[in-house]
Amino acid sequence: MQRHGDDEGAQGRWDRANKIAKCCLDVYQSLPARGAKPAIRSDGKWEWTILAGVVLCIASEDGEVCYIPISIATGVKALPYDDLSIHGDVLHDCHAEVLARRIARAWLLQRLVHEVLRTRGRSDMLKTTTNSDKRIPFLFQEEQTKYQQPRWRLREDIVSLHLYCSTLPCGDASNAMVLQRRQALDGDNKDDGPVRSTGTAANSIASTGPIRGRSTLSMTETSLRTKPGRPDSLPSISMSCTDKICMWALCGLQGSSLSRWLEPVRFASIIVSDEALRSVKLSSSASPSADEGWTQEDRDEASARCTEILSAKIDPRRAPIPQIIFSSVPFPHSRESVEVAVTGANPNANIRGAASDDLDLVPAPGSIAYMAGATRHENLVEGRKQGASTKRRPGEALRPSTRSAFCKLEWFNACSSAVDDLDRGNGGEREGSATYHASKHDMSSVGVEAYRRTKEQLRGYRDGDVRAKHIVDDFLAQHRPMSTQHGLNSGGAPERRSSCGERALGVSKETDDVSPFHGWLVSGSAFELFDRQGRSKVIKD
Repeated sequence: MQRHGDDEGAQGRWDRANKIAKCCLDVYQSLPARGAKPAIRSDGKWEWTILAGVVLCIASEDGEVCYIPISIATGVKALPYDDLSIHGDVLHDCHAEVLARRIARAWLLQRLVHEVLRTRGRSDMLKTTTNSDKRIPFLFQEEQTKYQQPRWRLREDIVSLHLYCSTLPCGDASNAMVLQRRQALDGDNKDDGPVRSTGTAANSIASTGPIRGRSTLSMTETSLRTKPGRPDSLPSISMSCTDKICMWALCGLQGSSLSRWLEPVRFASIIVSDEALRSVKLSSSASPSADEGWTQEDRDEASARCTEILSAKIDPRRAPIPQIIFSSVPFPHSRESVEVAVTGANPNANIRGAASDDLDLVPAPGSIAYMAGATRHENLVEGRKQGASTKRRPGEALRPSTRSAFCKLEWFNACSSAVDDLDRGNGGEREGSATYHASKHDMSSVGVEAYRRTKEQLRGYRDGDVRAKHIVDDFLAQHRPMSTQHGLNSGGAPERRSSCGERALGVSKETDDVSPFHGWLVSGSAFELFDRQGRSKVIKD
């Protein structure tokens, strides 16, 4: 089946990218300035952030395309392993791309329930008005299967999903840009132009285990990486946005629980603002000019390099590689836009160099979470609602007024409620799972089983496999100061001990050859053994 934009040409793709970017920016600009949006702090420091969104593109019979942002998110933070919650009540990864995908997944579930209830003549059972947008036709088609449990598929003949990012995602996709920026800052850029990809250099994923953030950058190899952060900070085991985007391309963005009903849903394209790349190119030019320093050739080359990186991680025999298209629409709160504003207000501002307390340009601590049709958006800090109480009773989850609507606990409750609406029979024929872990691993569902099997093949091990635990143990032992290791606290991470300091990360090369994502860090079942109230089955030692 042909995807939107296959025959539109370079100019058409660029126009479409700008339209997708603009509709995301329009939603962002419509949100109140107060809250988690970047601001100028009381100490004079200026904040910046990253914006991401998921856009629904609907093709009409007359050839017109309607662009509807179903999720918008900002954010550059991820919690360290030591601060993860066993109750499912705190978002572990608040990078904009990851949060936008979580919100879009929630929207898709609500939309599926909305359409199924309408089809079955049960509109009176609709619990929300989130999906009342009259521009949206029926998006899902029920599959005819031999299984009792019904399944649906996104109607790709009329609709496609696109991911917008205001800059290149963290991880391998942005390595070249970071290296060029460092060269420009160090005055060591002796080449005539920016460093360029050399043929098919990005040809393999390093098999030595995950790399922490940007500790080792390479333009000749692809690697599994965790989220970037200050070297002196506690380590996070959240994988980079590049790696997560590749995993969504292979498994689908719907995740395990939604696979119970929905066939894999994938992004048709990834739209990236060229603002950061343009800034790096101009800063390294002898006579930077907005017209001469950045060309369509540069944009095409950047797209080709990103595609090359994704191709090293995504086997096209498993899934199509999403188009990478660069947009020229700037984001007003990007690092580059804020740099211009800072230097305009203070020409002597300290905005360059490694992350430090001396910089006048700092990442915003909060995130915005917006879902189309919702009554209000969320402002989040450290994975929970901004300004809400962080107190919890022993063994209990945070209050509903504190936790995000898109945390694991709320997602578990949404999927459990959908069982009654989506499974066949009056009121459904199956009860929801007792824990979130059981819901994600319900092998009686053909969709869940297929999703779990795909992930197992990509990683080379199951979530509960001892090898997965060893990889996390060794990563933490290598990057976390011994003085910070602790046992299970109220809502915090269970203690992990390294099994052997000399054991190499990963397993045999034979396993790596068939498991392209071996070394993927998995938090494990300890963070999923909670019920619908958020009470965890994990027992404190």
